[in-house]
Amino acid sequence: MLGPLLDRPYETSDGLECFYTTAVPGGGGPTYILTVTTRSGYEAAKSFADGVAASGAEKLVTIRDLGDDAFSISSDSGGPDYSLWAAKAGVGVEVNVNDISQGVTRAHQLVVAALGKL
Repeated sequence: MLGPLLDRPYETSDGLECFYTTAVPGGGGPTYILTVTTRSGYEAAKSFADGVAASGAEKLVTIRDLGDDAFSISSDSGGPDYSLWAAKAGVGVEVNVNDISQGVTRAHQLVVAALGKL
């Protein structure tokens, strides 16, 4: 789903975060960070994202048909960045990728896969 990886995925010791660096000709491509959190963590992130979007610093989009609730935030300031959050029952999942142009579709696929494992 993410394509070839530059290195083996790195998982934190608590198993709640995993880092994937994709490979492209000549080096590393987009990096994806998958984070699993509680539903309350998801709700806190959504509340924060609402505030950031209201300030105009980032763009917030509600995503339909992904878990019980989902949204994305993106920014071009300081480099492209895209975060997709989704919640299902008592769990939240976030995928962050540092490449808006290529990473959005794969971020969605990674969230769908993670939700399917919950």
